[in-house]
Amino acid sequence: MLEILTSLNHDSSIYVRKSVGNNLKDLTKYMPEKILNLIEDWLNNKEKLDAKGQQNLVWTIYHALRWLKAKKPEYHEKIKKLVGENYLLYYDEKKNRRALPPQQ
Repeated sequence: MLEILTSLNHDSSIYVRKSVGNNLKDLTKYMPEKILNLIEDWLNNKEKLDAKGQQNLVWTIYHALRWLKAKKPEYHEKIKKLVGENYLLYYDEKKNRRALPPQQ
């Protein structure tokens, strides 16, 4: 199943990407380490994608990490390493998706 999700992780259709993200979100409840390692592999291989594919991949990853971000603070360090601190601080699907960190 993870191979299928991997092949669809940067699909041009928002519906496909949302489905991939939702499936991964559900899997993080049972095997968070395995899913975080899979996401790390995706990010390490993202240079093979064009710019739009990379953008789609990142959106899928953000969508997949929602549950871990909200419910499992013990994984916040690994998430921060993978997608950056701004995801933990500012990305919230229910609120402002485009929030930017404050300027210093």
